[in-house]
Amino acid sequence: MYWVRRKHPRQPIFETTKKYILNGKTSSNHKWVWGVQREVKENSNNKLAILNISETKITKHPLLKLDKNPYLTEDRKYFESRIIEKSSAKFRELIYKRFNHLCPHCNESLHNGENIELHHIIPKKDGGKYTLENIQPLHQICHISITHNQQK
Repeated sequence: MYWVRRKHPRQPIFETTKKYILNGKTSSNHKWVWGVQREVKENSNNKLAILNISETKITKHPLLKLDKNPYLTEDRKYFESRIIEKSSAKFRELIYKRFNHLCPHCNESLHNGENIELHHIIPKKDGGKYTLENIQPLHQICHISITHNQQK
């Protein structure tokens, strides 16, 4: 609010805040979500919201077990599982980035607290593969509705 007052000192505060507060978008902890409307192409979300750092989930990364040795055969399985975990996280991040961190079904942010599932555009039973082009991230509810509609 202080920034808005400094940026627009001669305008009424209620009019200037309307420019920067997104209507129809609520946050889990706050009444107002700060952002801007922007002119973009069709079929995309035209709201840019400022990230609220207090709503960011804390992720704890597993520490390396110091009693394991990558050169011993009995510890090889541990290090292979770490590599697989790391590469799957990178794959998910690439998919999220490809869809601008938005659910393609409801055009809402993927990071709103709902579970995220990876959906095969062409199902595996029809020959679809686990590739970047055939996977899209969806909220769990959106994924259920899509798969339910496809089964009919």
